[in-house]
Amino acid sequence: MTRISIKEVITIKLQFVHRKTKSYSFLVIRWSTKILTDRALIVLQNVFFNKQKLTIWEKTDVLSGYYIVYYPIGQHGFCSNKEFIRQILLSEISFLEPLIISDLNQKQNKFKTEFEHFLNEKKEQQTMVMIYYQYPLQNEIKINFFGLKNQISSTKRQLQNLIDKHKLRTLRIGLIQQQVKFSFMNQFK
Repeated sequence: MTRISIKEVITIKLQFVHRKTKSYSFLVIRWSTKILTDRALIVLQNVFFNKQKLTIWEKTDVLSGYYIVYYPIGQHGFCSNKEFIRQILLSEISFLEPLIISDLNQKQNKFKTEFEHFLNEKKEQQTMVMIYYQYPLQNEIKINFFGLKNQISSTKRQLQNLIDKHKLRTLRIGLIQQQVKFSFMNQFK
């Protein structure tokens, strides 16, 4: 299959309106009202495109809407049915609650640089989106993940490794009283 233009998508969508339509509300797909970005539609579109199924996705309202998918029915290889779409949505696509990075202002510049590089690298993925936001005057960033389950788990693990790599650790050193006294005395010589 080849990628199609926006104009072709609109033309195909108009043809779909007169065919089979299935709405997915938050009652069916639990993450549908939690995703507050249009990039999720692109992810959904690409997941089904990679499976060589033609689907057109839209969300009724960014903040509280539900997803509508238009798809052709028939015997062609690119056609689909509601059970196939439902199975892919439930078994292969996931939305993870936020991973929180706290004390962002106290992180080292190296961490911030690596973190920004990581985010920019992951923006290029077509079947996963990282939704992140930092509220003004707060010292933390929240990151949600949406897309293919295997990509999400891999990306979350990579991000957790990056966070752990730059985490400050407190070490407790056990010294006996004589060692403390010696260290203290030699410090001022």
